[in-house]
Amino acid sequence: TWEGHIVTTSPHVALLLSEKTPARVDLLGGTMIGRDCVGTDASLSEEALNMLYWDVTFMGVNAIDMERGITAISRNCALMERKIIDRGSKLVVMCDSSKFGTLSYAETGPVSMIDVLITDPGISPNDVVELTSQGIKVVIADAESSRVSGNGRKESNDGCNHGVGDGNHLSE
Repeated sequence: TWEGHIVTTSPHVALLLSEKTPARVDLLGGTMIGRDCVGTDASLSEEALNMLYWDVTFMGVNAIDMERGITAISRNCALMERKIIDRGSKLVVMCDSSKFGTLSYAETGPVSMIDVLITDPGISPNDVVELTSQGIKVVIADAESSRVSGNGRKESNDGCNHGVGDGNHLSE
């Protein structure tokens, strides 16, 4: 079993992972934000955040525009997201296709910061071409043909099992 270290701003994610994995889980505290996406802005953790580094950052985003970049719901959130991104070696962004071509309030950074983008089949072919031309790996998650089993491995209808990462590597 993987016994890594996970840092999150989401109380829900922290609780779930602490119950379901042997990983050490740190919750970055701060002001609670959002009703649909409950988490903290990590404002009470800035000093601690300045001391930490990690291999892979998994981040949900509010909006992505190919020209204007990744944007967040507030200036404070954008600043904290940028700091979190800067502390990691690899950025994996997760967002549904409805967030493409939209803007939120404050700029987190350019699309070129992204290493891997995980989205749904609704993403436009033009966006996929533009992202891949910038060296971003695009992963289309298709809920109809795959699911994550209880052992943490993705099981596809094609009969293959795909690893979901070991903390140091994101599996292909």
